[in-house]
Amino acid sequence: MTLVKFNQRNSLPSFVDRFFHTDPFGFPDDYLNREQRFIPAVNIRETEQAWVVELAAPGRKREDFKVEVHHQMLSISSESKHQKEEKEAPGKYSRREFRLEQFKRFFTLPDGVAEEAIKAQYEAGVLQIELPKKEEARPKSPRQIDIF
Repeated sequence: MTLVKFNQRNSLPSFVDRFFHTDPFGFPDDYLNREQRFIPAVNIRETEQAWVVELAAPGRKREDFKVEVHHQMLSISSESKHQKEEKEAPGKYSRREFRLEQFKRFFTLPDGVAEEAIKAQYEAGVLQIELPKKEEARPKSPRQIDIF
């Protein structure tokens, strides 16, 4: 007996499958749902004093964010609701659109983070979280040893 690899993606889809499982206007499957799949980009950099997490989330307010630390796990989440309403003539045409944008990101903290001194600020569309290092985790400068 011979095994034959079958890849359903390469098979010709039937007209019924195309009609019921794709957008009739020809948009890609994720085009209409991209707001719900928003995951902001993150930069993490290390300085001598701290690790800095920068999260790009423009168009949000400071109150939309929730930053928590629990069991060496940093959790960053946000939820914002948008409502848009359009009216033509009174009683003839009305449209309301609701949109919910949310995300949640998790990061495991290194052992050297001073959890009680973590600070966060949101400015110009970037949430910046400073994770200060404990004293023992900071690099030490070389010490000169006198020779006798």
